[in-house]
Amino acid sequence: MTDSVLVAYASPGGSTREVAEAVAEVLRSRGLRVDVTPMEQVKSAADYNAVVLGAPIYNTLWHQTALKFVADQISALVSRPVAIFALGPVQKGAPQEFTNAGKQLEISLRRFPTLKPVDLQIFGGKMKATDSGFPLNLLFKPTPAVDFRDWDTIRAWANSLPDVLQIARS
Repeated sequence: MTDSVLVAYASPGGSTREVAEAVAEVLRSRGLRVDVTPMEQVKSAADYNAVVLGAPIYNTLWHQTALKFVADQISALVSRPVAIFALGPVQKGAPQEFTNAGKQLEISLRRFPTLKPVDLQIFGGKMKATDSGFPLNLLFKPTPAVDFRDWDTIRAWANSLPDVLQIARS
């Protein structure tokens, strides 16, 4: 096993990838060896001392790719520290949305009772502008693009991870 951290992510639109890369950058600045990889490309989480997982919450569930990854890698994940983040709320000034997203993440993870993450974090999400298209565009206005990721909060959380994961510089 290498002395390193895996930051694995599911990111259909790219915003979770950007958060995963920011987390990895902070961990590297703390002297850790970090691989940041899409979940579909991870061969084995067993090759790492600690794991950080990130994926968005869609329609009240953590992303299917993340759930499949955990199911496939559960034996490795239960034997090392795991921190999890999710991107969710896309409404400004809605603290209840963050609470609800946290509950949704916890509900999604209940299918893995042996997995005991050392930390769960919810960050604001990002959504591209969408147009409903005809005929729905006659009823609904186009949805504007929003980005509620708080980069200072994301980096502060990432900076706390070496202690939370109980890993030290190599």
